[in-house]
Amino acid sequence: MKLENIKHFIETELALYSASFKKGKYKVAFKHLERIHIVSQPHPVRHTLIHLRMLRFALLRFKPVEILVQFIYSLFSAKFSLFNIFPKGNTGG
Repeated sequence: MKLENIKHFIETELALYSASFKKGKYKVAFKHLERIHIVSQPHPVRHTLIHLRMLRFALLRFKPVEILVQFIYSLFSAKFSLFNIFPKGNTGG
């Protein structure tokens, strides 16, 4: 997928995430974050940013285990992307 297509995809999914979250459709909202995660894995900055977004989601929903997991993932996601160490299709949740 070309970089400009990835940017457009991420922008679209983030808009859908925000709309779903505002409507209280949290499972749908998180699915949009997962879709972004899948395409962002090869890109260190985008990969880290989506984990930070997932961390924020966990904080807003007060999910202690998910908060811890996303905090750890946020710390290491860029490194994994740089070294191409990630399972393809991993949703990040």
